[in-house]
Amino acid sequence: MVGTGSFLLAVLYFVILSGAVPGAAPLATICAGLVLGTEFDVLGVLIRRYLGNAVFGRAYGLTFGAFQAGGAIGSGLLALLLARTGSFAGGFVALIALCVICSAAMFRLGPQPRPAVPQDVAVGA
Repeated sequence: MVGTGSFLLAVLYFVILSGAVPGAAPLATICAGLVLGTEFDVLGVLIRRYLGNAVFGRAYGLTFGAFQAGGAIGSGLLALLLARTGSFAGGFVALIALCVICSAAMFRLGPQPRPAVPQDVAVGA
């Protein structure tokens, strides 16, 4: 639920940045800090929980790299959008839509997978 909430908080952040909530810059700053703080924590927990320790380093590195590349590419695309249209509005709409989709995907992850109990281990002994 933390991941879902984090993406919904990001939606609030982009709504505030779009100018829909005048005078809410302090709230936007709080949202940005909470979102960035939870993303990295949730990333590590979810990778270990759903993929396991055996591939944790590789999966975390690839996911973190994709996260960083997305930030770099997204920043460039927003700058290009501003240069061409004079506004960030279209970019914020796209980012809000992506955050809603990611929030729904996080909500649908389901419970943590349970490892199989080895047959030679007596349960409850």
